[in-house]
Amino acid sequence: MNLIIRFAAKKQRDRIVSKIANVAVFLGVDQSRFIRGLSVISYRKKIG
Repeated sequence: MNLIIRFAAKKQRDRIVSKIANVAVFLGVDQSRFIRGLSVISYRKKIG
């Protein structure tokens, strides 16, 4: 019985993790662009 509950919990967690991963992939493009923009701004401030 405990094994079944643990297995169900693992399935549920995997589903949540994959959902988070999908959102991360969906936001990933904008996020990387955003981070790159921030690093470029800070880099220019260092030079200037």
